[in-house]
Amino acid sequence: MEEYLVQRVQESLDLYLLSNATFLAERLVCDFPTEVNMFLLATCYHRSNETYRTYQLLKGLKSPHARYLLALSCLQLGKLSEAEEALAPGKNLELVPNGAAGFHLLGRIARLSNRAAAAAKHYSRALRLDPCLWASFEELCAMGFAQEAAEHAENLRRFSDPSSAEAQEAGAAAAEVASEREASAAAEREASVAAEREASAAAEREASAAVALQRSRAGPGPEASRQPAAAA
Repeated sequence: MEEYLVQRVQESLDLYLLSNATFLAERLVCDFPTEVNMFLLATCYHRSNETYRTYQLLKGLKSPHARYLLALSCLQLGKLSEAEEALAPGKNLELVPNGAAGFHLLGRIARLSNRAAAAAKHYSRALRLDPCLWASFEELCAMGFAQEAAEHAENLRRFSDPSSAEAQEAGAAAAEVASEREASAAAEREASVAAEREASAAAEREASAAVALQRSRAGPGPEASRQPAAAA
């Protein structure tokens, strides 16, 4: 049932049937409240412009995708410090999710916090990770960091040539990132299934224990009480 609901939610999202996707995702989380399913519901809320509900649902979730969407929601709500903490817990930039997109979002947060130098640093790192991230290039230009923007424009020119070593290296890196994301998603799904099975097994054990306790309190049945008389 869980897999069926997940599939139908994703189909509704793909078809822009947002109210239907949200309804099904809420039923999904009600019956199967895993972090993966809560992230899917948060995605429905966010695409439906229900930013505060997205924020409330994602608080406390730890997966990279959840932290990224939480940061985006915080940014939209003006909660800049929370957004930065979601992306880089404890200011640890090694934990920034979604590669270049994560650093671009950090740049936006820094710029809105009036930290131009930090913003430029994050935008530059985003462009080193993905020279085709034009949004970061535009931000650098708008902030007046012309030299940095020019350097990244040259990098983009080199990466645009598919025969260049840089382009081939970038393609390999992108494939590796995609593979890591797929493996992470598969691990999350397996963990969700394992948790569901464990919960089901625990419920069965509790039910069996309750039946055994009820029988012990009831004492021997009528058949047991008649057996001595029959033997006599």
